[in-house]
Amino acid sequence: MTQPSLDHSVAAEKEGKLLIGVAAGLGCALVLCTLLSIAAIVAALIWTLQGQLGPG
Repeated sequence: MTQPSLDHSVAAEKEGKLLIGVAAGLGCALVLCTLLSIAAIVAALIWTLQGQLGPG
C-alpha cells in the first residue's frame, strides 16, 4: 500500500496565505475598534467641556 505523495510546499503556501488573511482581518478590525474608541472618547470630552454631558 502506497500513499499518494502530497506536495507539502503547495499546502504550506495555501496555509500561509490563509493565516496572513486572517491576521490582516483581525488587524483591520483592531484598528477600526481603536479608532471608534478614540472618536467616542473625544466626543465625550467635547460634550463634557461644552456642558452638554452630565448632571445639570
